[in-house]
Amino acid sequence: TAPWSYGIFIYNPIFAKGKELSESSLTISSVVIMAYTTVVVAVIRLVQGGIPEKVFHCWGAVMWIVVFGAPLGSYVVTRKREIFFRRLFYFLVAVQFASFAALKIKGRLMAWLVIFGIASVACSAMAAHYILAIRGKEEAIPAQSVTEPEEDTSPSSFHSNEQRKETAMMRVSL
Repeated sequence: TAPWSYGIFIYNPIFAKGKELSESSLTISSVVIMAYTTVVVAVIRLVQGGIPEKVFHCWGAVMWIVVFGAPLGSYVVTRKREIFFRRLFYFLVAVQFASFAALKIKGRLMAWLVIFGIASVACSAMAAHYILAIRGKEEAIPAQSVTEPEEDTSPSSFHSNEQRKETAMMRVSL
């Protein structure tokens, strides 16, 4: 959704500077926004009336997935399993697209050209984002200052180095 895309592609690389939002928190925010929007739109449609009976049947068919699946998903998807579920999601997206293409698009050349063009732009944008993110991480690695003296590790200078560190820490805290 738009908030997730904004967080990943704009906020984190440009504005965050060390306070990046994790993909998990962006995903959760997007899910909450989608849920809120769905409830509001459903209430508006109910108030306006004229909802076909088939829509109620569809809601009844998928409601249990939302009611039980979302809380269960919050327990199942942990940091350790995040990469696995991300790859599973990508696989399922590919299967969903292939099914849709086989059933609906079939041999329409213009539709395939549009899909190929959009997919090319999306892949190029992701590759550019990845390259810029890697470059940004390499530039963010702090270099040692040239004016900083080398630390003497001999036993006779131990206290003097420790005293210098404490003095520097006190200056920073003031």
